[in-house]
Amino acid sequence: MGFFSNIVDALTYSKEEREFFERVEMTAGKIIELFNNADVWGWVPNGHPLARIALFTVMTRCMYGNASISYRGLKDKNFPIDYHKAIKYGEEAVNCGIHCFGKLSIGNYSNDASNVFVERLIALCYKNLKDYDKAEFWLEKLYEQGVKDALVVTGELYMDRDDGKKDYEKAFKYLEKALKNDIDTKFGLINFLIGRIHYESEGSLSDKSKGLEMIRAAAKEKVREAEVYMNKNGITMGGGMLDD
Repeated sequence: MGFFSNIVDALTYSKEEREFFERVEMTAGKIIELFNNADVWGWVPNGHPLARIALFTVMTRCMYGNASISYRGLKDKNFPIDYHKAIKYGEEAVNCGIHCFGKLSIGNYSNDASNVFVERLIALCYKNLKDYDKAEFWLEKLYEQGVKDALVVTGELYMDRDDGKKDYEKAFKYLEKALKNDIDTKFGLINFLIGRIHYESEGSLSDKSKGLEMIRAAAKEKVREAEVYMNKNGITMGGGMLDD
């Protein structure tokens, strides 16, 4: 059986599961087609390591299409992005009790997805579909799994909504709570986002000078988002007569 020989011999599979393995081993070129069309929950039992590998592969490839991960070194350059399909798999996974992918390793396939949660991917799909309310719903579910940086993502979501519901005050509350939750690796990003709020917003939170200071400070700390933002908006590091 080759690729799956290290587990197939040790476990008992149904007729359908063995047929799937045999099809995978038939030719390497068929792998992409099989994963594109496979019903993840139809050919592997819930909780089996293969379920997470297949789910991760299908979801990420549906989300990123041509830029997706490769499977066993194979890439399908024409794979279409399909957020609805990714959401379908993700919601079913959560209903079955699968939340985090963990370390994926079987045969020649390995990927450390210990910090990747199904809820995060579902929220990103809804954000890309501009269904922000459902994105926020799944970010709340992500937070319930103990992922504190869901606060950061939700704050940014409220800043970047383009459906007429942009809310800097609500974004600020999420980001302030994120700082209080000691999300160490996110401090630079959080301060950049708060700087953006001061720089872009109107009303009580508006403070352009303070916002510029925080954005520049984040860029000095090599926060990529701050560097991209400054370049996009023509903001320099300051110090010249024409700055600010």
